[in-house]
Amino acid sequence: MKILIVDDEDIQRQKLVQLISESPLSFSDILCAPEVPTAIDIIETHHPDIVLSDICMPVKNGLDLAQYVKETYPKILVIIITGYSEFKYAQTAIRYNVFDYILKPIDAESTLSCIRHAIAKLEADRRQESNYEVLRSYFNENESYIQKQFLQELLFWSSPMSEDQLLVQKNLLHIDIKDFRLVVIKCHFYIDSISNQIEEKYYYSHLAELAIKKRDNNALLYNIGDAIYWIYPSESDGFSNYAMMKDMELLLNELKENDVIFQISISSLSNNFNHLNTLRRQITICQSHYENHPNDSIIFYDDLSTKSYCLFNLHEKAQFLSTHILAGNVKEAAKCLDSFSSDLSESKSISEEIFFFLLSSLSFTLREITQIHELKDEILNELSTLKRTIGKSYSINPFFPIVTSMCRLVNSQYQANGNTIVELVLKYIKQNYNQSISLTSVSEYVQRNPSYVSRLIRQHTGKNFTIILTELRIEESKHLLKETNKKITEISDLVGYPNQRYFNRVFSSYIGMSPNDYRKITQTFN
Repeated sequence: MKILIVDDEDIQRQKLVQLISESPLSFSDILCAPEVPTAIDIIETHHPDIVLSDICMPVKNGLDLAQYVKETYPKILVIIITGYSEFKYAQTAIRYNVFDYILKPIDAESTLSCIRHAIAKLEADRRQESNYEVLRSYFNENESYIQKQFLQELLFWSSPMSEDQLLVQKNLLHIDIKDFRLVVIKCHFYIDSISNQIEEKYYYSHLAELAIKKRDNNALLYNIGDAIYWIYPSESDGFSNYAMMKDMELLLNELKENDVIFQISISSLSNNFNHLNTLRRQITICQSHYENHPNDSIIFYDDLSTKSYCLFNLHEKAQFLSTHILAGNVKEAAKCLDSFSSDLSESKSISEEIFFFLLSSLSFTLREITQIHELKDEILNELSTLKRTIGKSYSINPFFPIVTSMCRLVNSQYQANGNTIVELVLKYIKQNYNQSISLTSVSEYVQRNPSYVSRLIRQHTGKNFTIILTELRIEESKHLLKETNKKITEISDLVGYPNQRYFNRVFSSYIGMSPNDYRKITQTFN
């Protein structure tokens, strides 16, 4: 830290230099100037942190210097030396952001106290700036993940954000979309008898995402499994609907594959992101339309007949049931299944339409469970048996053991897949810790949703991704500090921290000392 003393009286300057140099205050440089023009040259050249200036000097005074500092180097703190008779300048000093003043005759204790306060203020400002840089760096590295978390909450959580929260999030993520529609793109195979398709669907969905990003790199997307949710900016006039249809047709032409078809569902127009949950439910109805019209490729929710509205609750329940099954939640899945029955009797009778609708929904859900397991074969047999059911009364009871078995199958799959995915993640981190990697890049490597990967890592290791990555980088840096003579800057870069100041800060927070001190101590004990 540097201090500049500005005073036209030689004796006064020398006294201040002696006072500061003999004090416990540690300045790397104590600079001096007899007048303001010289002081400005020194400021331009040496960039002091504190300027201690007399107020009355020839040509230009201390307030002129304060004005220059405020306009040119606002981070420099200015302390004015003044007498009682000059106190009339106080208002001007305030206007020029003068940090403090020292009254003549100068008292050693009060002068040092004033400078200490200035040093404390500078250090506090720098800590705040440093913390901001850490947060900004974290946000820049994880912006894509934060954006997906934001969309996930709006799409799948029933409770909306407050308008203030929504505005803050949109500003933070630079989202400036007014009117929009929710577009969902899913892929299907022409031949639907292949037992294990989910990984291939993920691949083709990834191709669709790349195609969208190619045309608009800032497209607002959320991908989960084989579905891509796209916040598509739109206008309220009819021409824009026609233009949007043509745009979707162009996208489908780009994605044309021999064995795959893409189907696009488009919601109503909205101007409120808190309506995304409702728009997603509209998409559910669009997707049910494709079950009976598999040759269609693009459907607007607004174009569906009014009969679709009466199917809304049925499809919504089916979606919730599938969600709970694929989460392995037996209790909630059973509750959801129970809601299909409107009969309070033991038989829990349901209509033929609901019976076969449930049968179809569970068959589709079972396809999402890719694990090869004898239990899956048993469930398939039970569903096949129910398909042959023909009668005047239908009961929901036979579905409960099937749903329970499906949840058991999912949980066994999660356990097996979880171990494999975590192993791949840890391997990827070990191989790439010296690169700029993030949870998003790791998730792309294992082809899974970042939220899912984050949850798996914590479940299997007890730590989050950032801690695992940081600990590995710190351990490697400790090894390099202890066993090599490489410079701190070089080591910082080798372990994935191009910014040495940030590396020093992280290292100190984990080890309790700077990298340089750690090297000195380990070399001493060696």
